[in-house]
Amino acid sequence: MTIVGYLTYPLVHKMLTFHAGVKSFRAIQSPDPTDDKQWLTFWLLFGLFDLICFVTGILGFLIPFYDEAKVGFLIFMGAFGGAHKIYPILEPFLLQGDEVAKKYEPLLEQHAKRLRDMAEAKAKELGKHE
Repeated sequence: MTIVGYLTYPLVHKMLTFHAGVKSFRAIQSPDPTDDKQWLTFWLLFGLFDLICFVTGILGFLIPFYDEAKVGFLIFMGAFGGAHKIYPILEPFLLQGDEVAKKYEPLLEQHAKRLRDMAEAKAKELGKHE
């Protein structure tokens, strides 16, 4: 890792987030649905990229030019329409992951409801003691 990459990544990350936010706003305002898809795709892949960076960041210092590669990837995604080029490659994997997620959604909803009910009961119990 070089100091340039280490310092540049957070700056580029924030600048790209702002740039993509402005572009997304303009896409929502325009009547053309093509740019909406472009920026939705960008945000999906940006979120995945950010998650992967969070997980791999622990060992990133072992990979030469890790931060520089992240900066390059962000620039490719935001400035050169990289999301539109990468999405077709990742789409089959995302579809498989979505099928798995659909199987577990009812189970997660059950657990969330149970936790919500427990929290509401606890809140009512605490409210009675005041």
